[in-house]
Amino acid sequence: MKHRQNLQFPTKETALREDVHALGSLVGEVLRDQGGEALLKLVEDDRVAAIRRREGEPAGAVELIARASDRPAQQASDLIRAFSKWFEVVNLAERVHRVRRRREYMNRSDRPQPGGIGDCMYRLKAAGLDGGQVLGLLREVTIYPVFTAHPTETTRRTMLRKQQQIADLMIERLDPTLTPAERRSVWERIRMELTSGWQTEVHPRERLTVADEREHVLFYLAEVVYRVVPALYEELAFWLETVFGVPPDTECAPLLLRFGTWVGGDMDGNSEVHAKTIRETLHRQYGVGTAINVGDYLIGLGYRLVSRERKELGAEVAADIVDKLADAHLKLSEGQGAELLWRDAKDKSLTALDALKIYALKTAPAFEAALYSGLRLAGP
Repeated sequence: MKHRQNLQFPTKETALREDVHALGSLVGEVLRDQGGEALLKLVEDDRVAAIRRREGEPAGAVELIARASDRPAQQASDLIRAFSKWFEVVNLAERVHRVRRRREYMNRSDRPQPGGIGDCMYRLKAAGLDGGQVLGLLREVTIYPVFTAHPTETTRRTMLRKQQQIADLMIERLDPTLTPAERRSVWERIRMELTSGWQTEVHPRERLTVADEREHVLFYLAEVVYRVVPALYEELAFWLETVFGVPPDTECAPLLLRFGTWVGGDMDGNSEVHAKTIRETLHRQYGVGTAINVGDYLIGLGYRLVSRERKELGAEVAADIVDKLADAHLKLSEGQGAELLWRDAKDKSLTALDALKIYALKTAPAFEAALYSGLRLAGP
């Protein structure tokens, strides 16, 4: 066990503790670079006082209250941002550690991870179920994540992408084949993302609208959910075949996931949500959810190909292709939404140029992404 005063950490969390310590030090360096020694000292002194309070020292609590009283607004704002940045990297480190632990388990064991899909399949088999029964059972299961409405908590896409980039770089550091120079390069890129994040406003200065909140949800749908859902279904198909001999046929695969949202439609206590915002939200998200055409199919094949060949492709090439596919999928969905808006409008007049713009969004990005993916897969 690792100890810090009266806190104990299991040995399996050693790598996480080291990541948190390294990232915390890096945040401190960024604070010194961007705000000077005075800001860093304020943060450190507050942090030490908070630790003393947590440890039960009465003087620590008194000191913390005294330090936090009558502070200038700008200074308080900088301190809030500093501690928020620290908690942000700690949360990212915890997510990356879960990836690390899963990889370690999968590399060291011939059995599936406890609580995972494979483990569940073996337990169902041990209970006497066959492949057909399991498929029937899964068809009765629906996992329905719902995005709730939080109009005051919308974070800029710029900041969300920076968090994604830092997490991707931390996962890249897990590669044991990286040379010392490559590790230093990854670390410097993390420093760059943290620095640019400090220099960027976390929230827009303008008052947030329902449209901002809607785009916040669409960020997660287009840039997070689209990346993980194909992998989930592929893992499910793998274990169904491995344990029960069910062929990996997409036609018989159960549809487990559906998504819902209150955003743009929750009128309780929000006067800015009304018939117009509900209609616009339905059009925007209906377009994303029903863009079933050649473009969707091509992009879906691209996701599957990258998922199956990611080891051979390498992290950089795979990430590049996925980023291109996600961008194309978002544009395709926007085109589909524009078409639906036109279809349901009372005035269905459409210029030739507007029609070209709609179908350029729906089709061209998908073919462009497919060609780009082919070139990247082919190599130099």
